Amino acid sequence: MESKSDASAATTPIISSSSSPPPPFSPRVVLSPCAACKILRRRCAERCVLAPYFPPTDPAKFTIAHRVFGASNIIKFLQELPESQRTDAVNSMVYEAEARIRDPVYGCAGGGYERENDRRRPQGRGGNDKIDALGRLLTRILRHMATELSLTMRGDGFINVEDLLKLHLKTSENIQLKSHTVDEIREAVRRDNKQRFSLIDENGELLIRANQGHSITTVESEKLLKPILSPEEAPVYVHGSYKKNLESILSSGLKRMNRLHVHFSCGLPTDGEVVSGMRRNVNVLIFLDIKKALEDGIAFYISDNKVILTEGIDGVVPVDYFQKMESWPDRQPIPF
Repeated sequence: MESKSDASAATTPIISSSSSPPPPFSPRVVLSPCAACKILRRRCAERCVLAPYFPPTDPAKFTIAHRVFGASNIIKFLQELPESQRTDAVNSMVYEAEARIRDPVYGCAGGGYERENDRRRPQGRGGNDKIDALGRLLTRILRHMATELSLTMRGDGFINVEDLLKLHLKTSENIQLKSHTVDEIREAVRRDNKQRFSLIDENGELLIRANQGHSITTVESEKLLKPILSPEEAPVYVHGSYKKNLESILSSGLKRMNRLHVHFSCGLPTDGEVVSGMRRNVNVLIFLDIKKALEDGIAFYISDNKVILTEGIDGVVPVDYFQKMESWPDRQPIPF
């Protein structure tokens, strides 16, 4: 039986910022066609299961999820869940997809390792606060998402900070990017212990870029990086990896995967120091015969934060250019 209060609530108009109340059984305002249907080039049905979670204002969200999971799997997954759980499920799916694109081997686990190591370092980025979250979002955008977000990126990787702050994206702290300030962008750059970013003021405009690690093909190596012309330009050229990857590496060489370059460090992951270009939890070190590689015409570059980068030969550094391999941290020789 309906109570008096229930009846009153049912007849009382609901005050809303929109011109009309939401349709029955639909707690979200759905824009059509949704980003998913636009990207898939199909008609967006009135009850499209994707529309509430992939709005046309954020096409990158679906692009990332679709790239890893595929549209049919996303649809099936959502249809099997109660509507109350779908938002969290989509956010989790996009997060996992971003991690898998960034790190095809370790995915979310690789990001966890890196964040845990950052927290343990004495000169970290400041903990899990809004500036730390802002820095991590900047890394994803500047390395991997700028093109999908329709940002204008120069060949040297720079984009306008004002354009960045107009994006409808949230950090992992659930803060809208556009609610951050230029000063907070500067602070995120200053606090990054691996110096992943560069800021410049050019003709009255503040520009930002990631110093390395891109998968965006707009970036040109010659404009982003400084060429290495002599082996003496770095004390060591070493790539960090894991024993579980050795079979693949020895069979096919070091691959750049989804990025533009294979990464090498000019230092070792020594305790207490921050080394760009290598995770601290690696257990295999691969030393490059840089002299032989340069003599054979392979181009190498160094970034502003001292990461050694190369496109190799068609995206691969062959085993022929390995000088030696060692386990880490015990530094025992690994035959190959």
